[in-house]
Amino acid sequence: MTFEHISIIKPARSSDEPFFAEDTRGGLTRVVFGVVDTIGKPRSRQLKTFVAGLQRSAVQILKSSSATSLDELADDASGFLLKGNAEISSMKRSPRDSLFGLCVSLTIVVEKQFRVLSLGDCRTYHVSGDKSQCLTRDHNELASILEREEKYALLQNELSELSRTLTCHWGTPVTAQLDDVFAHSLSGSMEDGDLLITFTDGVYLPVVRSVMDLTNCALTRDNYYLEYWMSRVAAEVRKRHGSDFALQDFTGALLEHCAVSSGFRRKRYRDDIAVVAVRTA
Repeated sequence: MTFEHISIIKPARSSDEPFFAEDTRGGLTRVVFGVVDTIGKPRSRQLKTFVAGLQRSAVQILKSSSATSLDELADDASGFLLKGNAEISSMKRSPRDSLFGLCVSLTIVVEKQFRVLSLGDCRTYHVSGDKSQCLTRDHNELASILEREEKYALLQNELSELSRTLTCHWGTPVTAQLDDVFAHSLSGSMEDGDLLITFTDGVYLPVVRSVMDLTNCALTRDNYYLEYWMSRVAAEVRKRHGSDFALQDFTGALLEHCAVSSGFRRKRYRDDIAVVAVRTA
């Protein structure tokens, strides 16, 4: 089993780059990858140094772990996130940093089996053929409302306000929240040619805004998590490039759709995103 991957970083915050690590010792393919997104504009040098070391940390998770099953490796990754959470929450910060920490989505793959651990509002999708599934749930006030209500009509500026109000993130002082999130993490399996793609909220929020324009500002869980939209992007890419499309064909189409939704030029739009895509090869 082999994997190919592509990463796109947002130049405005070059420290928030995606991370990817692969290990094939003993003929067993194990992969750890993900993205992080700093909350607000933290002034802590400690946090910036911590984020800059995440690529090394992903490699270290694999090197230091003897796990040969998905459950075992996921436990090791959960331990890494818990340890990091304690480190982040104890960092010195400016009084102006009311909310401090990171959003993170981390995916563990052993052969064709995967599990996603997510804190905050970064998202991970599984794309198989023209079908897609959102593997994460946003930890913010808007997502909490949509879990309780079938449909929610937003007032002006509520999308920004509710989506920015996080209910859980990496660096929360309430460790019990992380245990609950990890207990409800999603697992699955990949077929040949399947794609796992992870990105920050800068990618999908412009699309959610465009959905609101079409639905008189009414959101449901289905149109908030955009599985139909991701499926449409996948179908478009396959129609243009065939089933053996390159990963940059998919990410390029994804960002073009997002740029149109945002009304920004693509170059400016990319300053606010981080994406990592992984596919079985």
